[in-house]
Amino acid sequence: MLASMDIFKKYKDEQWRKDLCRHLFLSYDTVENRILQAFQFVTPTQENRDSYSHTFSSILRDSGSAFDSIMRKLIEKTGKKSKYKDNVIGHLDFLKDIETNLEKCSLHLRYNLKTILPFERDLNSSPLWWRAYNAVKHDDVQRHTDGNLENALKSVAALAIVRLMICGAVNTRIFVNIGIIYPESNSSISIQNRLFP
Repeated sequence: MLASMDIFKKYKDEQWRKDLCRHLFLSYDTVENRILQAFQFVTPTQENRDSYSHTFSSILRDSGSAFDSIMRKLIEKTGKKSKYKDNVIGHLDFLKDIETNLEKCSLHLRYNLKTILPFERDLNSSPLWWRAYNAVKHDDVQRHTDGNLENALKSVAALAIVRLMICGAVNTRIFVNIGIIYPESNSSISIQNRLFP
């Protein structure tokens, strides 16, 4: 399980952490409900990864906004604001300093037990779902196809992992095995077992 559960352990009695958890639970539950409704029309499979809709765009925007707000507040309240850039790279660097294997933090989609790695990224870059979030946020007319199943689901998955890190527990209807870091040789993270390889 995540070494980054240390955030929860270290600050578990702080009122600001409890307030952040309340906000995170509401934000997460809202996007989870909407993505579950979308699954009635688009099955969460690799073949449907590029299926786009206004619903997926709005889920991506709301998840991205929640992630950004929560990370900014977390960094501020832990007294580390001056150490990290005030952008997603700073947010990821903060999380990576706590969990060195952040890119390997996984969860499984309950529907088919396929693995998702929401923090996987190119070197010195942000995850693809974050780039899609920015594209949709700034120009939904031209970039509406970025509001697709893959980006929406990965953004919700990222919130689930952050929720585990900060709040210490996660009850979710779409994910299981949240926060597991598998070794490279484990079949769970092989191309065949990944939802979006």
